[in-house]
Amino acid sequence: MADFFAINKTTAIVLLTIILFGFGEELWSRFIPAYLTDKGQPILIVGIYAMAFNLFEGICYTGGGLVTHKLGDRGSLILFSILTLAGYLLFVTLGSIPAIVIISVLLIRGWESLSQPVTLTSVGSTTRTEKQGLAFALQSIQKRLPVITGIVVGGLVLSRYGIISGTMKLVWVSFGLGIIALLVQWKIMPKTANNSNGSVPYRQIWQMIPQTLKHLLLAEIFTRWCLWMVKEFIVIYCLFNMDIEPWLFSVLTVVEITASILTYIPIGKATEKGNLKPYIGLSFIFFAIFPLGFLLAGFTNSMVVLVGAFVLYGLREIGEPARKRMITNLMPETVRAKAIGFYWGLRSFAFCSSSIAGALIWMKWGPEVLFVVASVVGLIGAAIFYRMEFQ
Repeated sequence: MADFFAINKTTAIVLLTIILFGFGEELWSRFIPAYLTDKGQPILIVGIYAMAFNLFEGICYTGGGLVTHKLGDRGSLILFSILTLAGYLLFVTLGSIPAIVIISVLLIRGWESLSQPVTLTSVGSTTRTEKQGLAFALQSIQKRLPVITGIVVGGLVLSRYGIISGTMKLVWVSFGLGIIALLVQWKIMPKTANNSNGSVPYRQIWQMIPQTLKHLLLAEIFTRWCLWMVKEFIVIYCLFNMDIEPWLFSVLTVVEITASILTYIPIGKATEKGNLKPYIGLSFIFFAIFPLGFLLAGFTNSMVVLVGAFVLYGLREIGEPARKRMITNLMPETVRAKAIGFYWGLRSFAFCSSSIAGALIWMKWGPEVLFVVASVVGLIGAAIFYRMEFQ
């Protein structure tokens, strides 16, 4: 079973860490826009929060790759976990101040982007090439399984205690899970030799990145613009525009995640044959059309249509194992961690302002126009992808 799922000791610890931090974060993180709105903050503040998150994420991706070069997988994960725990402490002590909420949530949610180079390089260095797609599929499943339980528990707690009080209770639980994850990394995770060359400047790394990945990066930037123009506003749209209760939003999120999970193993297994383009292309298509699902749900005020919108939202990740395998395989091995962080960082920097654009469109013309504009931007990204010639 371990061979089938491409699991070894290093990747197992990474997976366990993803579960613990992921469950803790998903208890409350998707409700932060509603938390800010419930505190009387305007839509623009939510947009600024999302922009700050993506800007910080870009810094974390780039810095995470650099730190992984210096400290290796184990050392970098431990450092990133400590930063996350510091964010939790900041939230529970000064969480009544909106600005502090944003700063602390950035530190907490930054764990995923900081650790992304670690998760990719640990697979790239310890897993056979043909098994990497399946390994990435398993990582994606482990990343999303906590969402199913975490978001349901979070929704029930928020419905019982209210958004503000309930969020604070959930953050305390997340802090405890983070402590457990840190102890596991410290005691069990093996040290790995660092064979990467971290002294290579970013300009040279950019020159080393294959043209295929540069084209993919351009297409992804448009796709992520589409996503982040609406992502942090979906919970507000559902809770305040469609009068959905937090617990029901949690159930709909479970539908979204389940749609993603059901594709990962078959797609990850299919990538062993090496044909990656069709699966990545499907992701671009679903990214482009999922905003229209929410648009239609709002017009019809139909729960069935809203469920369908969340299914489309989940299927946007159908090609994630194939995309991660392509990026990992094509990055030069001697600078892989730093190059992967650089790639993800450039992507985040390029679309960090998309949430501000989304907020302004919402304020000027309403959420319906926002969904249409986001879909058009996503279609541009899909068109760029399908014009690419993969090596």
